[in-house]
Amino acid sequence: MNNKVDAFDENETRYRIIDLYPHAFCHIKSYYFFLVKWYNMALMLLDTKFRLTLRCALIPYIGQSNPYNFSFTIPRGWLSLLADFITRIRQSDEKNARITKISRITQQQGTLVISFNQCTYEVAELANELQQQCQNTCSQCGLQSNVGLFLRPWKTVLCHKHALDYYKNYLKVYPYDNFYNLWRPNSHFLKK
Repeated sequence: MNNKVDAFDENETRYRIIDLYPHAFCHIKSYYFFLVKWYNMALMLLDTKFRLTLRCALIPYIGQSNPYNFSFTIPRGWLSLLADFITRIRQSDEKNARITKISRITQQQGTLVISFNQCTYEVAELANELQQQCQNTCSQCGLQSNVGLFLRPWKTVLCHKHALDYYKNYLKVYPYDNFYNLWRPNSHFLKK
């Protein structure tokens, strides 16, 4: 299986990340999806018996766009890190004969936060490793050199090039801030 993900079609890439290990994601079965399934089946029955929906097209089918009912918003620079993380979880689960359940993946304070319903100590260590990698990787392009923390309007990890782009947009709203007050390179936070 190819673990490399391209970040050009982000929705398709997210589905492919879930496809790496679909059993790890908690899928929410809601009453709405149950009703949609029965609604479409009833329309199909009406269509086969009376040919109503094809001729008048007044009663449309409800299409399903997300087969997994699980969504997450992750910057495109971190998608390859997440794909590698999911693959490593799958290998760990196959080795330990367990299933890890991920309930939520979010970006907070310049790193990925992964919430589990159930996981092993080894998987928790992998999640901590992923957080460390995200703190050293640009969230827009995936570059791992010359990155830093951009502090406004929310904390995010950016390379120097993308931080300058953010700063240009930020200047339109708040024209009095200095670039180096807003973007701090990672070497500034590392203690020697």
